Amino acid sequence: MKITGIILAGGKSSRMGKDKSLLEIENKSLTEIIYNKLKNVCSEIIISSNIEENKIPGTVHIHDTYKDIGPIGGIYSSLKKSSNEKNIIVSCDMPFISEKFILYLIEKSTNYNICISEFNKKLFPFPGIYNKKILNLLKTEIKLKHYKLISLIQKTNFLTVKHNEIQNLITKNTFYNINTTENYKKALKEWK
Repeated sequence: MKITGIILAGGKSSRMGKDKSLLEIENKSLTEIIYNKLKNVCSEIIISSNIEENKIPGTVHIHDTYKDIGPIGGIYSSLKKSSNEKNIIVSCDMPFISEKFILYLIEKSTNYNICISEFNKKLFPFPGIYNKKILNLLKTEIKLKHYKLISLIQKTNFLTVKHNEIQNLITKNTFYNINTTENYKKALKEWK
């Protein structure tokens, strides 16, 4: 499939106190876990990270063009580097996403610049399908210092996949984010 997988692993991890992308579950870093879920679906994988430890053979490793502006910076740099129009973007701190769910989002994304999910009345920008067509919009938003991802999404042709459509493709942990030590401990328990 001509789609690029983008792993955002460049966050500051300020609530964790150390780089969460390197945290391990069953001897695999969070970045590796996401890589393993994308490698069978994507023709190319980009890892957006400012640290060398996140390099994985066979992937493209990039640094943010615009630093310290949150996920929007990693998305911009990754889409710019991507070889494909269609891109699945996943944050490294979401280890419970499934390949099935990713494939469903890809299928639904036809004719949309962005395809994201809604779960428990909350919008989740990741995992999401982002078309390279949004590069100019991204650059404009960055220049205006508008770094909120949801407001950028709402300025383009986007689709929100609703909770009831995806309930058989997700688990209670699909959208679970690892941001703190407590989150990490819970993820380790839930993984078993």
